[in-house]
Amino acid sequence: MLFRTLTALTVALGAHIPLPTHAQGVPMDRTALITSRPFDVKIVANGIDVTAKSPVLSVKYNADGSGTRTLRNGASISGSWRFTNDEKTKIEVQGPEGTSRWIVVELNERIYRKVNLDTGVEFIHVPQGQ
Repeated sequence: MLFRTLTALTVALGAHIPLPTHAQGVPMDRTALITSRPFDVKIVANGIDVTAKSPVLSVKYNADGSGTRTLRNGASISGSWRFTNDEKTKIEVQGPEGTSRWIVVELNERIYRKVNLDTGVEFIHVPQGQ
């Protein structure tokens, strides 16, 4: 509950969230963390898991700014993405439904979590197979 409250405040205020970017003391490249593998997707809205209602099964971000969503029906949808600030804590994603803006709330080798700046919906990306 506390995390949801902090996330909502952070999103509402557009505040900077310092994210750990070190593993065993070694700096980690945020772009590499996002683009090194495909992710399974979990979607949370107002604290409720709504993953089953989404057609999105997994996503893959590429270092060149392109990306692909794999849907439950097996179809692939292309899009693009980019960091929108130097700290790489904000991301913009473009797809067939338009552009969405996100704040990255957690990013490491085990998880990539982002919250939509306009809706507050949270996407939890976990490397496939974990």
